[in-house]
Amino acid sequence: MESTGMKLFEELGHPLSFKKGDYVYKQGQLLDDLRVYYILDGEVTLRRKYTALKSDELHYKTGEMFGILEVYLGKARITEAQCMTDVRLLAFNRVGVEKLMSSEMSVSLSIIRSLSSILRKVNRHIKELPA
Repeated sequence: MESTGMKLFEELGHPLSFKKGDYVYKQGQLLDDLRVYYILDGEVTLRRKYTALKSDELHYKTGEMFGILEVYLGKARITEAQCMTDVRLLAFNRVGVEKLMSSEMSVSLSIIRSLSSILRKVNRHIKELPA
């Protein structure tokens, strides 16, 4: 990312740090503090649990964003985000994300890629449903 883009990230984002194994948020957690996260360093796994034995996972690494779906869809997190390594994040509110999307094409593309991954997972689940 260009230095001007990173300056905007740092200006709009709130820095956070987590240790390996920590949860950024848990499934079902109410969205009293709407945040989308950008990974400065580390790896995070998003997990959606359907039953005790069935879940889906998406893996995110440095330079990727996560948490956007819930910010726009509902009042509670539908996934949990667990740190696979020590992680440094920037947290953005909805207004901050929209400012980034309008000024940085790379942010918009990252969000599109993330949402596409989620849609592929949902599509697989639909195909697995009994007719």
